[in-house]
This record gives sequence, structure tokens and C-alpha cells, in this order.
Amino acid sequence: MADEDATPRMVSIETLNAAAVRFRDHADGILARRDVARDLHYAADIASGLAHLRFCVAEIAAKTTDLKAADELRNCLVEELP
Repeated sequence: MADEDATPRMVSIETLNAAAVRFRDHADGILARRDVARDLHYAADIASGLAHLRFCVAEIAAKTTDLKAADELRNCLVEELP
């Protein structure tokens, strides 16, 4: 993973959901380090919540009749993560 490009990129709903599943699987596999397992569960919850939020924002952008608001919402979805 250290060889991968570290450039920030947009994270899709599918990627966030997949990360949440992997975080939970990794956390479940860690028995001796409860603090790391707890943090991984927390990260999984955050990734899952972000996926849901991205989905909701995309749905609102698709349904709104306010074109300026729709454009602003779509722009939020394509901004790169820090």
C-alpha cells in the first residue's frame, strides 16, 4: 500500500462501503489490541456514515428543482478529500 499514489481523490459510495466492511473485518481479527480494534470499528462506522451521506446528497441533487443548489451539491460530491 505504500507504493500507491498518495494523491487525494474522490471516494465513491461503493469504495466507502467496501472500506467499512474491510475495517470491521480487520477489527474482528484483532483480539490482543482492543484499542486498535475499537478504532477500526469507529473508522468503519465513519466510512459507512460518509457513504450514506454521499448517497443522500446525490439523491437531493438529483431531485431538487433549484439548479444552483443542485450544482453546488454535485460540486461537493466531486471535491477531493484532504
